[in-house]
Amino acid sequence: MLYGQGGIHMRALIVSVIVAVGLLAAPSVQAKSHTFPEGKVTVDLPDSWLIQADKGTVTFTTKDQTLAINLAWAGPDLDQAWDILVDQVGKVVKQTKVGDKKPGVMGDLKGFVTSGTGTLNGVDVDILLSVVQTPAGAMTVFAIGQKGKYEKHEKDMQRVLFGIKAIGGAGGGVFGDDEGYGGLGADARKFADKVAKAITKKDAKAFVKLVAKAGFQQAAGDMAVTTKTSKLASAIKKAKGLLAYLNVPEAGDFHVNVRDDGAQFAVWRGTGDGVVAYIDCEQVKGKWYVTGMYMEDHGVE
Repeated sequence: MLYGQGGIHMRALIVSVIVAVGLLAAPSVQAKSHTFPEGKVTVDLPDSWLIQADKGTVTFTTKDQTLAINLAWAGPDLDQAWDILVDQVGKVVKQTKVGDKKPGVMGDLKGFVTSGTGTLNGVDVDILLSVVQTPAGAMTVFAIGQKGKYEKHEKDMQRVLFGIKAIGGAGGGVFGDDEGYGGLGADARKFADKVAKAITKKDAKAFVKLVAKAGFQQAAGDMAVTTKTSKLASAIKKAKGLLAYLNVPEAGDFHVNVRDDGAQFAVWRGTGDGVVAYIDCEQVKGKWYVTGMYMEDHGVE
């Protein structure tokens, strides 16, 4: 059964979690955080947790593989996603008993949540099921833990569940369905997220930290002016704020234009009409930096 048009297969989702809890071998990649682009969220993780990612789904697992948490993009409708998740989990986890659907929050995302019990290959398990609204639509959160063994990871589990954040914040500042953003590599996406987050929060200090040491160049037509990074904070303050300095609108989705085979990209916000400010990002010796911005007048359609 599929999650609507463009959705993922739920049985494959559950199987990926079963693999992660130790019934089969699971790949191991260590990370402190992870960006899940399909759901347009980031997740804070303990250093020792493992990641198993596939298109449209990702599973986080404790090192001893007694607890796993799976995220999956689930189409546009929360209620439909919930019904299918409960149905498919019940087909894989036997003797399932779950509570009623209740309003809940995962990190800064609102939706529905419940918990329950069951057995998996004769082993008693606790489960948590949730569907939350992300900037990309509905996202399922499915956690499964082996009773008597996963409980020692409860604090880390709370850290992961409460650390699920919409990219750019739940109130906006995200990349919508932007194809340019989706085509970036993982490191580039994380950097684009930082740029969008700083702009959304109007955080001049955070933005300045992203700027290359060589300075910040502002260009429009044939004119270009470079401000030393050490003086950038003062220039932003003089302009009465980050948005005014960058000439970026207060609201709207962010977008990405990719150049030079992904070694450079530009972040911009809005509809593309009128004057658009492009924030240049460039990779130097394996690390991403903001190098400047340029303005283009596209007129009004």
